[in-house]
Amino acid sequence: MSFAAPSLPLSRSVEIPFARGLPLVGNLPFILKDPLGFFLRLSRSAGPVVRVNLGRSMGELLLVTDPAVIAHILEGNAANYRKGRFYGRLRAVFGDNIILADGDDWWRRRRLAAPAFSARHLEAAGWVMTSSVSGLMERLERAARQREPVDLFAAFMELTLGVIVKALFGVDIGARAEAITAAVEPVLREGERRVWWPARPPLWVPTPTNRKLRAALAELDRVVYDLIGERRRSGEQREDILDALLAARDDRGEGLTDRQLRDEIVGLIVSGHETTATTLAWTLEALSRHTTVESTVRAELSEILGPRLPLAADLRHLSYMRAVLQEIMRLNPAVWTISRQAVADDIAAGVPIRAGTVVMMPPHVVHRTAVHWPNPEGFDPDRFREGEPKDAGKFTYFPFGGGPRRCLGAHFSMMEMQIVLASLMQRFRFSLIPGSLPEPVVALTVRPRAGLWMIPEIVQPNGA
Repeated sequence: MSFAAPSLPLSRSVEIPFARGLPLVGNLPFILKDPLGFFLRLSRSAGPVVRVNLGRSMGELLLVTDPAVIAHILEGNAANYRKGRFYGRLRAVFGDNIILADGDDWWRRRRLAAPAFSARHLEAAGWVMTSSVSGLMERLERAARQREPVDLFAAFMELTLGVIVKALFGVDIGARAEAITAAVEPVLREGERRVWWPARPPLWVPTPTNRKLRAALAELDRVVYDLIGERRRSGEQREDILDALLAARDDRGEGLTDRQLRDEIVGLIVSGHETTATTLAWTLEALSRHTTVESTVRAELSEILGPRLPLAADLRHLSYMRAVLQEIMRLNPAVWTISRQAVADDIAAGVPIRAGTVVMMPPHVVHRTAVHWPNPEGFDPDRFREGEPKDAGKFTYFPFGGGPRRCLGAHFSMMEMQIVLASLMQRFRFSLIPGSLPEPVVALTVRPRAGLWMIPEIVQPNGA
C-alpha cells in the first residue's frame, strides 16, 4: 500500500496522506476483496484522515475515523453534507425514501415518518415481535430433538422480515406477506452490487439480472399499492406503521402520496430486517464461544423473568443482555460504514474538505481503534454494563449513525433484538458445528458468508 502527499495540498497547514493504489483502478480491487480489512489497515497505518484513490471511473474518497471530524459532519454541520453518489445508486432499486432523501425533502419525510415510531406504536410492535419468535422456537425445538443443525442467519432473516411486514401492515395480510418476502431478496442483492459497481446497466436494459429485478419490483409494488389502496378505502384505523404514515401531515396539512408511501414502506422493509438479523446472528456466534458471558446472560434472564417469556416492559431490567448486544454492535456494526458528500467547502475539526468530496466514516474501524477502546478486538460486554462508557467520547460508538439522521428505527431494532435473544436464550443453548466458524462478508451489512449453522439444545427456562 503506497502513500504520497496530495498533488494539490488542501491547505498550507494540512497535508492528508494519499493512498494511491494501482494504475487506473486505484484501491478498488483491494476494497472489493476485503473492505473491512483494507480500511482497518489503512486507518491504522496512515492515520485518521486519508485520501483514497478509487480509480479513474470512481475518483476518490476521504476516509475519516477521527470522532471530532465525524461529529462535525454528521452533527455540527450536517446541513452541508448529503448522502451523495454512493447512496444515489440505490434509488433505482430502493426508491426515493427517507433513507436516501436529502435536504428539505428529507426533513419533511423525517417529520412525517417519526410518529410511526412513537411509544404507542413500539408497544404494539412488541406484541408482534413476541408472537413471531414463538414460531421460530417451535422450529428450533424440532431441530433440537433430532440434533439437526439450523442456519440461524437465514432463520433470523425470515423472522425479522416477518416482524417488519406485520408491524407495517398488521398481522392479517396472509399470502401477500409471502409475496413481499420473495420479492425482497433479489432487491437486496442488487442494491449490494450497485454500491461498488458504478457500471451496472440501467434497469431498462434487458439483462437477465435486470429482468429478475424488474419482476421482483413489480410484484413488490403490486402488493404494497394494493395494501395502501385497501387501507385508504376502508378508513380503518389500526396500531400499525401504515396507519401512522397515512395519518401523518406536514406543516401545510399535506400527507404522503401513494408513491411516497410505497417508497417509505420499501425502505423500511429493506433497512428494517437485515441489520437486526445480522446482529442477532453474530450475537449467538459470540455467546457460543464465550461460555462465561452466556452463563451470565442466562442468570440474568432467570432472575428477572423466571420461566415466562419476555415482554417489552421487562427489557429495561435486562441490562447485561443489552450490554452484550451493544458490544456485538461495537465489534460487528451491521451498517459497517456511513458516507456523506460535501455540498460546499468546509473545515471539519481542522480538516479542510472540498465541495463534492465523498467522506467515508466506517463505524467498524472507529469501534476497533485502540485509542478509543482498550483491547479493541476483544469481546467484553462489561464495557457497556453501565450503558455507553462515559469516557469513550462522542462518535467513538455510533452503530445507528448520529446527528439528525440517526436511525429512526433504532429503538424498534433494539427492542426486537432483546425480545428475540431473551426468548431463545431461555429455552436453548446453541453450539457451532465443529470447524464451521462463520466468515464475515460485506454486503449492505456484514453478514456470515455461508450462513450461521448451529445445533440448538433445549434447556430449562431457569437455565438448568
